Amino acid sequence: MSHIWVVSADAQAVTDIAETLATLGHGARCFCSANEFVAQLCCIEECALVILEIYMPDIPIWNVLREIAELENKPPIILMGGSVLDPELTITESIVGTIQKPVLAADLENLMGKLHFEMT
Repeated sequence: MSHIWVVSADAQAVTDIAETLATLGHGARCFCSANEFVAQLCCIEECALVILEIYMPDIPIWNVLREIAELENKPPIILMGGSVLDPELTITESIVGTIQKPVLAADLENLMGKLHFEMT
């Protein structure tokens, strides 16, 4: 089963996003650590979308994005809390949107609608 992976050190934000995704009919796999997320990249084929906090205390966002960039099948990524644009970073083509914190249910629903996101 495909899930949306939510990555943030803010446990409340992860819970709120997972609950919002559930109301939209999507499953969520939650990570409160970038290290934990990176360790699970071997299972990324189970992931349909990543919502990724850009301010993670355990690993700089650049390192996380570089790890994703090395994957054969890169998932689409929504950056939470800001944007990361670097022409040298090949992962940027996988960044499909940004959303600000605190993430409001209406904002998340609107963004996913704009992306025409559907679970496969």
